[in-house]
Amino acid sequence: MKIYYDIDRDLIIIEGLKQVFAPQTLTAALVNNKIAIRLINDTVNIIAPREFNEYQNQNGTTFNNILATHTYLLGEFAKDGIPADLDLVRIFESGL
Repeated sequence: MKIYYDIDRDLIIIEGLKQVFAPQTLTAALVNNKIAIRLINDTVNIIAPREFNEYQNQNGTTFNNILATHTYLLGEFAKDGIPADLDLVRIFESGL
């Protein structure tokens, strides 16, 4: 199952689901040595706990262990469309 942040659409994509998710709305929870996907403020699973090797990145690559998979998922879920080097204070002060 491919899970990734789509930078062009600013959405989290989970292949196989009809719905998409806004950035920073999901989390990956470790449950009995498996990984479940949940809404960040809820305990209801979007994806029931699965073995780590069932999750893939956008290219279809799986990960070597549960920690690597968990880290990848949390990283994708934390992304958003705002560039990391954007200085909002400076833009605000410049009166644009």
